[in-house]
Amino acid sequence: MHKLILVCLIIGLIGCGKSQEEIKLEKEAQAKALEQEKLKKTEEGTLIPRSVQGDKGEYYLLNKQVSGDVITTLHKRIGVDSVGYTAMNINCKTAQVQEVGYSEISADSITPNPTDWYELVPGSSKYDLYKFVCN
Repeated sequence: MHKLILVCLIIGLIGCGKSQEEIKLEKEAQAKALEQEKLKKTEEGTLIPRSVQGDKGEYYLLNKQVSGDVITTLHKRIGVDSVGYTAMNINCKTAQVQEVGYSEISADSITPNPTDWYELVPGSSKYDLYKFVCN
């Protein structure tokens, strides 16, 4: 009886076990998947937390430059059916913003077309961007 169990166990291990090569390939594939995920996150930028639920888009800060009270930002919104890039000036002291330009092609395709400075609406994506970069 013990021999039968031992034989079944050995056959099971041989039949179901992975070779060292298979284990190595599996580990390499997992490492490559993790590296691609890191690269994707880097390309997307830093996720901007939202204060209000309901917007199906995700916002990512791609670049930020500080000059006195004004922070110039570049952010990306990844929506359900589109991606948009917006360049903005944010005055941290007055809580006002100025949209510098927008493109749905790429960040490099933004053509400057500045708006007037305006007040932020609490809960809006631009308000969340302001809170994120000014704090």
